[in-house]
Amino acid sequence: MVVGASSTRATAQAGLAAAYPTDVIVQGGGTPLPASLPGQLESVDGVVAATTLPGGTLTGPDDWETWALGVDPEGALPVLRSAADTTLPALGEVALSTWTRESWDAPVGDTVTLTAGDRSRELTVVAGDGDYPLLNVADLQALVPDAVQDTAWLRLADDIDQTAAIDDVTDLAGAAVPTAWVTGLASERAAINEVVDVLLLVVTGLLGVAVLIALIGVGNTLALSVVERRQESGLLRALGLTRRQLRALLAWEAVLVAGVA
Repeated sequence: MVVGASSTRATAQAGLAAAYPTDVIVQGGGTPLPASLPGQLESVDGVVAATTLPGGTLTGPDDWETWALGVDPEGALPVLRSAADTTLPALGEVALSTWTRESWDAPVGDTVTLTAGDRSRELTVVAGDGDYPLLNVADLQALVPDAVQDTAWLRLADDIDQTAAIDDVTDLAGAAVPTAWVTGLASERAAINEVVDVLLLVVTGLLGVAVLIALIGVGNTLALSVVERRQESGLLRALGLTRRQLRALLAWEAVLVAGVA
């Protein structure tokens, strides 16, 4: 049971590591993050690294506008839990999810042209898994010079109460941007751990009830066996069996019944 719970936790955390680049992600929910907020978030107890991702509106090859983010690979690396699970586009690259690649008919290795007003840039497609196209921050700022701060990535220390740190980050983000929402690896991991702990507690309780029922059944069986075999016990005593030997006989019978049960 404990092994199963540990396996479930490990599998879930591996999936979360692939879905979320870092411990905490703060997004404005349609409202730009204030310039002072990233510094405030980085000063929260337990936050060891932070980076911000600017965002802007671009037009894709399908002539539809889409929101895009820019990332500084050097600044993002200290924040990531696993660099292997997150694509950080180099200069001249754009990371697109499978859905976006299919929508734009742009397989990995092809080039796509992204425009913003009278500015355009040809970028090489690399595999990504984010909701929005992810560009190198230099490419995004070349296309959208007035890009706003859209997202903050935070990494938490391993030896702290991460739930308390997430609560502090949520309070700061909510006070600065009422529409902000906070997610990420740490919050999802805490939620999964809580669910697994509750399930483990329920299973342990059910197992305890089953053991109690088994004990009552074994005790009832042995009691009836002793009561119904009084004449047999008397006959054994009459044939010379001592009290100690009779008790040992009943004890061994109880051990056998309990073992089978």
